Amino acid sequence: GNFAMMTALLSVPVLAGVAMTVEYSNLSDNQLRLENAVDAAALYVGKYTFEHGTLPSNADVNSFVVDNFEGDVSSVQIRANSSSSDDYSVYATSKAPQFFFGNFASSIYDQDAEAFVPKSRAANLEVALVLDTTASMSVDGKMDALKATAKQFLDDMAAMSVKSTAARFAIVPFD
Repeated sequence: GNFAMMTALLSVPVLAGVAMTVEYSNLSDNQLRLENAVDAAALYVGKYTFEHGTLPSNADVNSFVVDNFEGDVSSVQIRANSSSSDDYSVYATSKAPQFFFGNFASSIYDQDAEAFVPKSRAANLEVALVLDTTASMSVDGKMDALKATAKQFLDDMAAMSVKSTAARFAIVPFD
């Protein structure tokens, strides 16, 4: 009898803790997906701006975020940080539903995400080459082919670079 009474008393806080964990997990997942969609949209805006010399329309960016986010997107904006600056950001808001605690508080939780991309650095390139240097590469001329291919790739990237473009490379041996 004592065990049943203690189980009944402790089940309420345990179930509340489980509900809070599930709620937090859902809200965190929604926030992460929103941030990923906004980051992708900022990269899209940077590439578009570099190629066309102007920002894409808000409708295009909104459509890009909606297509990359599984949820309710409230608004998407492209914000210039100042009139004289080359920096901009993509800002989006989302309404995430609360499943368990909607009866105690607002059933919708507002979330937002913002990603900054400077226009002047939209064309910069950072490449990391992870090259296999294990013993299996020492047979059949694989190591020589790897060296030649890596050198050719770096030469091609250097030939494509422009004065306004910065290119940084890292070579990581995998052994």
